[in-house]
Amino acid sequence: MNKRKDLVNDILKFLSEANISFENYGFINKKVYLSFETKYSNLTKEDFDCEEKYFNFLRYLNHIQFQADRYVLKNLLKDNHLDIGPFLFMYNDLNRIADCLK
Repeated sequence: MNKRKDLVNDILKFLSEANISFENYGFINKKVYLSFETKYSNLTKEDFDCEEKYFNFLRYLNHIQFQADRYVLKNLLKDNHLDIGPFLFMYNDLNRIADCLK
């Protein structure tokens, strides 16, 4: 499999596990979550089927509001404070990233 498809599978697996973990214990595996930023930042144009998909992915990733929300989420995770609002943002954001990568 290629890097992009592997990343989609990793994200979807994480989301499934995070949903259960958050529902039962109120936390997620922040180490895994934070590793995704490095993984999707390492993707290049050559990892995509076409240039348009790559630029759509970058457009979503670099959207200023989502960048700000990711920054806030990272700070909340550092303090081990995650409530339902930031969790839902994280969940939806990773789902959208996975959709962009498909």
